[in-house]
Amino acid sequence: MSRDEARVQLFDDWARDYDTSTENGEGFPFGGYARVLDAVTAAAEPESGMDVLDLGIGTGKLAARFAMLGCHIWGIDFSGEMLARARERLERAVLVRADLLEDWPAEVERRFERIVSAYVLHEFKLSEKVTLLRRLTEQHLAAGGRIVIGDVAFPTVAARELARRKWETLWDEQEYYWAADVAAEALMSVGLRVTYEQISSCAGVFVIEPEDGV
Repeated sequence: MSRDEARVQLFDDWARDYDTSTENGEGFPFGGYARVLDAVTAAAEPESGMDVLDLGIGTGKLAARFAMLGCHIWGIDFSGEMLARARERLERAVLVRADLLEDWPAEVERRFERIVSAYVLHEFKLSEKVTLLRRLTEQHLAAGGRIVIGDVAFPTVAARELARRKWETLWDEQEYYWAADVAAEALMSVGLRVTYEQISSCAGVFVIEPEDGV
């Protein structure tokens, strides 16, 4: 089984207990989970009728906040079992199975006023994050829109290293947790404006917009 196949299997197996394991998480990596989802929602400033794309929608916990505010929901995930849980929560959402870094189905080849994500993009290297986010702003973000990401993140590389030492037994060396200082620099180098807020001891929220506002 390849690493990619193993990751899909991991999330398929996790789907049944995902909500409980994240909501009740203490410390690393899910400390402050609900507050992070609340912060993503607040930073997105959703309005009824907005089209919202959730990257790595999982069981739909983040997307449900937007649906309750009257937004139209699209979601992508590579786990069929996660999408099955999301369908139970989001009856009217358009849900598609796809790898975020690969080609997407026709259902999501469109533009959205908000693109959001929670606890997903740490799966990707910084270069992959930058490539994906640049593609999203160029091909999928509506004029005046924004991308809001909540994830395992730290304000600086130094802070991330301290966290790695603190949570050494829980730290996954196959994941790429954000350091906001270098991430912001990399994203700004491709024309994206970035703000970052630390929400918990191990997670924060990024707001990303095109530098030219288009």
